[in-house]
Amino acid sequence: MEKTFQPLISVVIVVEDITASYDRIIDSVLKQTYPNIELAVIQSHSAQSIAMDEYKRTYPDKRILVFSQNDNECLGITLQRTLQQLNGQYCSINTGRVVWDERILQSLVEALKLRHNADFSCCV
Repeated sequence: MEKTFQPLISVVIVVEDITASYDRIIDSVLKQTYPNIELAVIQSHSAQSIAMDEYKRTYPDKRILVFSQNDNECLGITLQRTLQQLNGQYCSINTGRVVWDERILQSLVEALKLRHNADFSCCV
């Protein structure tokens, strides 16, 4: 049987306020049957800290990264910092309502230009 190539997919989620919906979103990403997913959760400085240890225990085969937005940096800089740490050939960036800020979009474009191993990225 021939083994098919399964590229790594990076999924980025920006968490602004802790709600039960974020639990569902994170679980939904991690429960995917596609095996090569890395999840990066960015906690904005306005959000309470998310306890990711339980997710890491529940999904030991998934790469889960947590980044925090520093008080003195804009989300665009945090996204740039996060994207530098990801390895996915494909990348989905899920920022919620803040994506329409022109500075954040420009930061995303600049960060993605530096990712020579990324073939495709989308921002939701």
